[in-house]
Amino acid sequence: MKQKKNNKELLYNIGFIKRTFAPIYYSTGGRYTNGNFPLINKTIIENKPKSVFCIFDVPDYHDFKCKAHFNVLQSKQYNGSFLQLLKYKSVDDFIEKTFRPKKRTEFKKFIRKLNVTITPEFKVIIGPETELKEIDNALSALFNLIYLRFKGKGIYNRFTEIENQNKLRTELEILIIQNKASIAYLKIASHYISVSVQYHQNDIVLYSIPSFDDSFSKYNLGHIHLYYLINYCFEKGFSKFDFSKGDGIYKSKWTTSEYNYFHYFLYPKNSFFLKYIACYFKLKYDLIQYFREKDYNTIYKKLTYSFKYLWGSWKLHKQDISSTMLISDSITDKIFSLSPYFKSKFFNFIYDKEFHINDIESITTYGNKINLIINENVIDCV
Repeated sequence: MKQKKNNKELLYNIGFIKRTFAPIYYSTGGRYTNGNFPLINKTIIENKPKSVFCIFDVPDYHDFKCKAHFNVLQSKQYNGSFLQLLKYKSVDDFIEKTFRPKKRTEFKKFIRKLNVTITPEFKVIIGPETELKEIDNALSALFNLIYLRFKGKGIYNRFTEIENQNKLRTELEILIIQNKASIAYLKIASHYISVSVQYHQNDIVLYSIPSFDDSFSKYNLGHIHLYYLINYCFEKGFSKFDFSKGDGIYKSKWTTSEYNYFHYFLYPKNSFFLKYIACYFKLKYDLIQYFREKDYNTIYKKLTYSFKYLWGSWKLHKQDISSTMLISDSITDKIFSLSPYFKSKFFNFIYDKEFHINDIESITTYGNKINLIINENVIDCV
């Protein structure tokens, strides 16, 4: 179902940057913020009338307008989707009205298992009182989860590169304090198991950069993280939860409406030269979308990963947030210092047997097995 467009004139809320000597300006936010726009209340179009303006990732539920002396070319891009929060009283009301009975029962089981076995803390970081250290710790955890997740898939992700991490970190340190962005996480003691970045535009929350610990695959962390985050959005009175770019099976269960992103290329009506530049950009992004629809981008990302990783030209950056765990006396720290194989094995075991992580008195590994002591009983986790 397509959302009705609003009539807001977006042009005056978009910031631009100029990357080359050519008279071409690019909207801020498109590349590093996964579809978020606008971030900066600034315009230079009035002062630079003889230029091409590239405006990326505008949802089609916005009615895009510009000055009369510009022509506009557009290129259809990603699919998007959102949850219309105003249709429901709460996240539980949404689940009750949209999930099939079997799926509702299954999801309630995931929530119960989570609370019975690990009872994580959920928090959303936002506002002027936020400490930079808290932002830094959450982002370090996010980058670490992204690194491990995409390394396991053998797929390139730009947020495993130091340069892109630093850009996002600098941006979010400003926007979170201004209530224009947030970081949500689920955490066990000091260990993050899911982290996501959101951008806030008035009464809309854009779900932008998520990642999860694959050791908790049985828990369906993607759904559980969304459950807590959407519940937060209901409590704070937001009207729309936008899933931003891309498809995802877990996203589809939480959406009520779909839309498309468009790129817009503005050029002066009286300039043939700038018209050709705008046409070049339209053709470029039309081709990119064509390849994306044919799934060539997945092949490209795998080849990019292989080339950069194997040839060492990629500045891979895995955040070392667990360097002190090995000398810690905390059972939780020791569990999180296990290899991915043993950590997955452990959490699958307590999920099935419904032991709480705080009940573990001792943990050792031998061969391909884990030995646990729970309430003075020795248990093999096989």
